[in-house]
Amino acid sequence: MSFIGRAWIWACLAVGTALWTGPTAGAQERKDGGPARRKAVEVFNLVEGRTPIISIKPDGSIVRKGELVCELEAFHLKEKLTAQETAISGAETIYKNASLAREAAELAVTEYIEGTFKQELQSLNGKIALAETQLKNAEKRLEATKRLVEKGIYPKERVSSEQVPVRRARNALEQAQAKKSTLERFTKEKRTKALQGEVERARTEELLKQSMYEQEQATRDQLKKQIEDCKRFAPVTGRLSYSAPIEVAAEVVKGQLLFRVTPEAEPRTEANPGGR
Repeated sequence: MSFIGRAWIWACLAVGTALWTGPTAGAQERKDGGPARRKAVEVFNLVEGRTPIISIKPDGSIVRKGELVCELEAFHLKEKLTAQETAISGAETIYKNASLAREAAELAVTEYIEGTFKQELQSLNGKIALAETQLKNAEKRLEATKRLVEKGIYPKERVSSEQVPVRRARNALEQAQAKKSTLERFTKEKRTKALQGEVERARTEELLKQSMYEQEQATRDQLKKQIEDCKRFAPVTGRLSYSAPIEVAAEVVKGQLLFRVTPEAEPRTEANPGGR
């Protein structure tokens, strides 16, 4: 047999051996588990500052997933939480008052544009209409007087006396028209901008108070989370261990390793042979 033939046979045998033994070995490795599955899960302290331990399970104990292993003292946090609830109540009241002030400022803008401005404009339109009527009547009397003077019924001096009401009515009309123009072109815009400025100031104040209120709420939520973190539970079922001696009344700091749990199989519950 040639060299190439012998090499081809050995290659086929190697592939066949790999196909025959590979899956079995792999399955056995997965079935047995690996070191990664036996790696201990570490649990750290998440509470700020230095906190004493009030209870902890003995080293080497078997714990189930979700079982309480270590509890830290939470009395001082609960006191802070009570005080924080009072602070939140005060901040909420201040925020609501700021919201009411902003709403009042917005209503003031609407009240002026839809109420005060329209009333002032209507009043001036009435004065203009009245002045126009008075001017027309005064001008009619003046024209009638002039015709009677031309006929010699009235003296010439009567014309001068009838011109006085005409001038008075014309002045009244011009003043009313000037006030209307000022109201529409300047007063309305000036007053509206001033009122809108009050709205913006009130809105800024409201947002500030809202932010303070939300900050107080966030502090409350953080305190609640810290109180929850005073209880540390087993992340998996397994055997408990400590890297250093740890006991009740010992103080721990944030980030400190509390315990490890090395995973173990769940204990099986054997069936009762007599129960059928």
